Amino acid sequence: MEIDWKLLVKEIKTSPAADRDVRLVDVFHEAAGRPLTLREALAGRPRLVTIEADAIVCILALPDLIEIVGGKGPTIGEMMDNMAARRPVRKTDTTGRTE
Repeated sequence: MEIDWKLLVKEIKTSPAADRDVRLVDVFHEAAGRPLTLREALAGRPRLVTIEADAIVCILALPDLIEIVGGKGPTIGEMMDNMAARRPVRKTDTTGRTE
C-alpha cells in the first residue's frame, strides 16, 4: 500500500519534532525516487518550464546544445542547393513570360 506523501508532509510540518527537516527530506526522497541527473530528466528532449504567466524557460541539456551548435554545419553550396530545391518551379509560356 502506497502512502500519500502529501499527507505525510502535512503531518510532519505540523509536528514539533526536532528531526522534522530530516523526516521531510526522507519523505521527498521516498516519493520522488532516486535523484536524476538533468540529462536523465530531460531524456534527450528540451523541456519548457513556465515561471510566470508570460515567462517560459527552455531547458536543454548542455551535451545536446553542443551537439547542435558545435556540430559541422552545411556548406554554403549545400544551403544554396537546399534553397533551390524549395523554390517552386516557374512555368514559362511560349512568349518567354513567367506565369
